[in-house]
Amino acid sequence: PGRYLFLDVGTNGEMALGGQTGLVCCSVASGPAFEGGELTCGMTSTAGAVNRVVLTPDGRDIIFDTIRGEPPKGICGSGLIDLLAVLLRTGIVNAGGRMLPPGAARAGGAPEPLCRRLTEDENGNGAFWLDAGHRVGLTAGDVRKLQLAKAAIMAGIRVMMRTVRAREQDIRQMYIAGGFGRHLNPDSACAVGMIPEGLRDRITYLGNASLEGAREALLEEGSRIQLMSIARQCHYLELSGNAAFNEEYMEQMSFGKEE
Repeated sequence: PGRYLFLDVGTNGEMALGGQTGLVCCSVASGPAFEGGELTCGMTSTAGAVNRVVLTPDGRDIIFDTIRGEPPKGICGSGLIDLLAVLLRTGIVNAGGRMLPPGAARAGGAPEPLCRRLTEDENGNGAFWLDAGHRVGLTAGDVRKLQLAKAAIMAGIRVMMRTVRAREQDIRQMYIAGGFGRHLNPDSACAVGMIPEGLRDRITYLGNASLEGAREALLEEGSRIQLMSIARQCHYLELSGNAAFNEEYMEQMSFGKEE
């Protein structure tokens, strides 16, 4: 007995919750933001992509890694979530999702080295840059797209939990699939409100589970039989026009309580 949560993050967020007695499944349109799509400096997880961002030990600036150690060309999904988590922690992005311009960030107590990485756009919002040449960074519009994507993922999870009356403590393990999931920092994912805080220490990364599952289904007869058995136990939860999902989606838009 026990319940397990599966999540595959991409342009759509496919997810399932359940166990031996059956599964409830749904899909949300999270958009391409987690894969770097439609963002100012977003890119796939290839050489030169910023894939990890953390605060320095004194909490006043950032350090980042790129894939293969090459000069930064853009930011991939895991780096985007890390960077957003850092900006939320330091108050540069507020609970409503606004990226503060330099003056407002300083007034709010953000560390000066981070404030020097900010510029102000024509609408009075901030833009945060990783490099001195302002070629790789995150804009206010990018934050909004990530905000919409993370709200859709979390809302889908919450509605499934409501449907089967599961609490966070009832979920034994969370499995995250996809190339993006392989590099995802659970602390950052929880900080931005993409996955439930209570599941932080119960995450297993599966890598490209769809490809591996397709391989097994094609080459191993026993796996095909098992696959059909699982499919018969799945109940699809339609979220289009679902009042509970719409309610959760609006609630999950926030990054936290406004000061």
